[in-house]
Order: sequence, then structure tokens, then C-alpha cells
Amino acid sequence: MHDDTLDALLQMAAGDDRDALRAAFAAVPAATAERLVASLAARADGAALAALDHDPVPKPLRKQVRRAVHGLRSRGVAVPEPERAAPKPRAPLAEPVEAAGYIAIIGIGVRLVVTMRGGRRPIGCDVLLDRRERIITGGWFEASRRAVRELLESPMPEECRFVEAPAGHIAARLRASASLPASTDLDLEMEELRRQNRDSLLSDLSLLDGIPDAEHPALAPAPSDPAEAGRQVVRAAATLRKDDIIFPLDDEVSAEVVDLLNDANAGPIVLPPAAAKDRQREIVRSACDRLVDDEIRRGLAMRHLDRAWVRRAAGDAEGAERDACIGSVLLRAPRSEEAARFVEAYAMTRVKKRGERQPEPDDEPPRSPGGIILP
Repeated sequence: MHDDTLDALLQMAAGDDRDALRAAFAAVPAATAERLVASLAARADGAALAALDHDPVPKPLRKQVRRAVHGLRSRGVAVPEPERAAPKPRAPLAEPVEAAGYIAIIGIGVRLVVTMRGGRRPIGCDVLLDRRERIITGGWFEASRRAVRELLESPMPEECRFVEAPAGHIAARLRASASLPASTDLDLEMEELRRQNRDSLLSDLSLLDGIPDAEHPALAPAPSDPAEAGRQVVRAAATLRKDDIIFPLDDEVSAEVVDLLNDANAGPIVLPPAAAKDRQREIVRSACDRLVDDEIRRGLAMRHLDRAWVRRAAGDAEGAERDACIGSVLLRAPRSEEAARFVEAYAMTRVKKRGERQPEPDDEPPRSPGGIILP
């Protein structure tokens, strides 16, 4: 291995001839290839790394490249999508289209299914979205009545079972998700397959063109008066528990809130309880305003609306209305005072007990940290 080889590869990575870079990368010894990947990652050159995730680069090297790309994305570095060969599009369905839609909450994600019947070619689309409404994976299937029945009746926990929803809402949601970057919630071993599935899904998305958009069905049961919906959201924020959490916020949100609160508590000034609570609220509000972006707020809104729809189908009218109010406020006014209070409470369910432990029987009573107590 010579430094000249690595230098030459780095010069090629800085250029525009991606085909030559890939050919050279595929031909060098494994140790040199590993050094190139490490050097590009250290330089945060996501574009060059993404270019290496393509034929004729061997799969073992491409796995190293994907790990490096995943590391950059986890640090907030924007990395373009790898080049992919365009899948062959499917033939369009005959008109008219008879469509049906279904929703299932799966862990921190949501599974959306839409089936269409036109002429002799029934077809369906099965997609898994992440917290940000980005596509994790998905694909098309031949939607015979038997195939759809087996899909909907497949064994799964009661809270994860499919609930029927307007096909127009599913189609609108898939079209919106198609405009977003690919999900980064990927298992590296499955990333290539999931990307291929996503590419195939997007190449045939025009099959949904015959289905007009429709809003989320759970918005209909929400109060028509925005003020009443806002009041319910504030009440929900005041009583929010960990069991109410649909999915956790990003770890960086929790970590920064914890650090800010610890810094404030370590200061020499000790505030009265009411003032300390106000300061805590200001700290959490500021952190959430900066770190909980509109995309994650929209994802949180959609998941509450999904849960509202599932609860409605299960006969839980009270829970359905509460989730519908939360979802409608976060969706229509994501930066409102009511939405801000809910996001603050949501963040605090993750951090308020972070680092705490249960006291032992022989522990001494807690002592004051000292400092100046303000009036």
C-alpha cells in the first residue's frame, strides 16, 4: 500500500468522473479501500461516499461505504442518495379504479396499504413510514382478494392490527412521503434491499393518480372550534405520561435538554420552587423550538391522528378525541402556544427521570445544594 495510491483516489473523489472513481476503488487492495472510506468520512465528503455505493464496487466494500454514510447522517451531515438504475415501470391500471385503504401502527412507525382494482389487474401498495413520515421500505403486490385478506388478517398484536381508512388519504400521504428523503432508520444489513424497494415503489407511484387526495379521517371527529381543540391539547400536556408517548423524540433533544437543566441546577443561585419550575419550562421550550423541527412535529401529528383513528375503531371515543385534538393542533398550527406546550411535555417525559435512582433505605435525606435563595 502506498500513500500515492490513496492520494490519487482522493484526487479522483474531488473530481466529477464518478465512473472512474468507482472502477479504481473496486480495483485497489482492501486496506487501501478502507483508508479511502475513512478519509472521505473524516472529510465529511458524503457525495463521494454515495458515489461509491454503486456497481462495479463489490458488496463488501459497499457495506463499508454505507456504514460511513450512516455515521455522517447520524451527525447531521447531508448525504445525497446513491445513484440507482431506474426500475421498469408497471403498466397503468384500466379505468375506473376501485380503491381501499388501511392503516396499522407498528412500533414507532406506521404501515399504510392501498389496494386498487381496475380491469383485470388488482394491485396493492404496502409501505412502512418512520417518525418523520419518510419511507423506510415498501412495494407493490398483486392484490387478489385472498392476498388482501391474508395481509389484513395476518397474526399481530391487537394494537398493531389494520384499520380501514379512506384510500384518498393513504394515496395523499404516500405522495407526500415520496417527496421526502429516504428514511435513515435503516438496518445496515437490510439497507440495500430497502432502497431497492423504495426505488421500485416510487417508479410506479403514478399508479395512484386515479385516487384523489383526502385529509386524515381522524380530523373529522376533532372539535371544529380551534380554541376548544387547543384547550384539550393543553390539558393533555398537563397530564401526559410515558405510556402516552407514541414514539421518542431524537436522542439529541433529550440529551441537550438534560445538559441545559443540569447546567442551570449546578449554578450558585437556588430559586424558589415556582421560579425554578418557570426556568425549567423556559429551558425546555427554547431547546424544543430549536431541535424539534416542523418535519418531526408533522410526523408526531400524523401518528396521533393514526392512533385516534385506531382508537375510534376500537370504541375508545374519549381517547380518540384527545388524540385527534393533539394531531389537528400539531398539524395545522405546529408552532402555536398549545403545540409548544405539548412538545415541551412530550420532551420532559423522556428526560425528567433521566439519571435518577430509587433511594436506598440507608440513604441520608437529600441536602440543599446551597447558593442564594431568591425571594
